[in-house]
Amino acid sequence: MNRNWKFFNYLISTILGLAAILSIYCAWSPFIFTIYNNSTLQSNAMEVPMRMVGVNVPNLIWLGAAVGIIIFLLAKRRKLSAGFLWINGIAILIILGNIIVWIAWMHPQPDFLYENDEFGFSLQIPDDFRDTVDIKEDGNFIYFVNKEIQAAEPDYIFGTVGRIEIYDKEAYTKERIYEGADIYGLRYLGENEKYYFGWAHATDVQVPDEASGQLSRQFRGMEEEFNEMLKTFKIIDISGFDIASQKEYITDNFYKSVNYDPSQGLLGFTIPITIPESYRFYLHVSGRMFMGNKSDGMSFHAFDEESENFSWEMGKTYTYALNSENLDDCIIDFGLIDTNNNELVHTIHISPDGTKILDNTSKLLCYIKNYNEKTRMLTFDEIEWILQTDTKRVKELGLDAELDFPDGYYNYNESEEKNSLKVADDVNIFILNWSDLAKPSLTDLNGLKKRMMEYQFPFQLTIKDGVIAQISQAYTP
Repeated sequence: MNRNWKFFNYLISTILGLAAILSIYCAWSPFIFTIYNNSTLQSNAMEVPMRMVGVNVPNLIWLGAAVGIIIFLLAKRRKLSAGFLWINGIAILIILGNIIVWIAWMHPQPDFLYENDEFGFSLQIPDDFRDTVDIKEDGNFIYFVNKEIQAAEPDYIFGTVGRIEIYDKEAYTKERIYEGADIYGLRYLGENEKYYFGWAHATDVQVPDEASGQLSRQFRGMEEEFNEMLKTFKIIDISGFDIASQKEYITDNFYKSVNYDPSQGLLGFTIPITIPESYRFYLHVSGRMFMGNKSDGMSFHAFDEESENFSWEMGKTYTYALNSENLDDCIIDFGLIDTNNNELVHTIHISPDGTKILDNTSKLLCYIKNYNEKTRMLTFDEIEWILQTDTKRVKELGLDAELDFPDGYYNYNESEEKNSLKVADDVNIFILNWSDLAKPSLTDLNGLKKRMMEYQFPFQLTIKDGVIAQISQAYTP
């Protein structure tokens, strides 16, 4: 029995010894490789012992530690030799200590977030890579250079590990990236509403001839790290801006994307890549085409399915054929609609010759509270018109689809907060014609006051350049 237990003692000591050696390798080999190449290679380092034993090494170490502790306790109970206890105890401590080191390697500190607000993108830069690289922003080029090489040649950018190139969409097309690919290996990285992004390594010599072998190896390793870093490239979400800036940004960029080429008879536009949270992008294309002679015409509508279902693909460029010889007028209504179905809609008028004009208008539904004749200021309380069929919104607000919708709609007033805007001198005012609801009656401010005295009707305000340009009574069943 003692002989068998002694053999078992040796076997356990051997297992613990092997586990301790493996734990040392797994915990410290990444550090050794990092010192040698000055780059983080722990993933490659970990693969070596795993291929050697054909099992999951970390799990094997954990198992060895658990078995060792159990055997250690059993051995102590049987009052075995102090040497056995000391040897196995030390092995267990080595294993547990290296497990802690290994966990630290596998869970490094968060990377440094590089954000470029000017061009609108971000990168996650590993701390070790950041320690060895300088970021040089030079116009539309962003260089990542080796610190040591750049310090030796401070008069110009040298030691470029890689660079990001930015091209303004107003001056370039995506073909610029493809042309650069043939010339110097430029590769497409991404794009936002305003820019194309590409990246490349330097094609000329960036390491001095007198550089040490270690510096040359470090530079080659940094090129690989640069490639890995680019996988974290992201377009910065404009949701970081305030709502007013986001709306202005989207309006400006969509307007710039709209183009009508009369020679080819082709209309094109690009949907914004990002929009503010809780908003939907609205777009409707319509117009009028002449039929035969210039006296008769008919209206047309394009992309009806996308318009009705808000199914536009973000960032996609759409085209539509329009014969310039038959075109009278093309109208693009676009903008944002919030969860309250309030619209910030603009209109672009496109002429047969390709010219376009942006009409800055927005619409909202409200109850009119007061009108000051002296200041021409209209005070109103904005509301949301909810249809019974809008099951998603009904559920969001906790409404009862049966009890709260006796007439098929519900006017939701989120708050009693009031706003005031100036009424334009040439404002158009329309009130419902009870004799023919399809033909509203044009009236003036006095007619509006009389209608307001009858009942609290909802009105739709059309706002242009911050001034109320039109007031229209909304029909309620």
